[in-house]
Amino acid sequence: MAAKTKEQKAAEAAAKRTEVLTHGLKAAGVALTGSETPAEIEALAEVNGVKVLSPEEAKAAEKAAKDAAKSGGPITVKYRDHKGEPTERVFSEDVHGKDFAKLAAEFKETNASRIIA
Repeated sequence: MAAKTKEQKAAEAAAKRTEVLTHGLKAAGVALTGSETPAEIEALAEVNGVKVLSPEEAKAAEKAAKDAAKSGGPITVKYRDHKGEPTERVFSEDVHGKDFAKLAAEFKETNASRIIA
């Protein structure tokens, strides 16, 4: 198996980004025809507040969840529901137990394309 070129790696990364954004747009209730170009997907994502968390943003979100758990305070996660409407979910020790920060981090990771920054 030959090593991938930089162009192949970039094309795969762009395709993955488009796939994640498409999933996020569908989760936000945006009707897609399936014939949109990657540029159109990017534009729709921008307009609808759908984004892909960078590794740095994901780490920051996880750190914030851990810090909130240490402080004992609840963690509020803002995201778009299946209709695309902004909503939030609060994770707290009272409701979710001692692992509430872990649950909040898992929720953010699972729903990364719908998180509102």
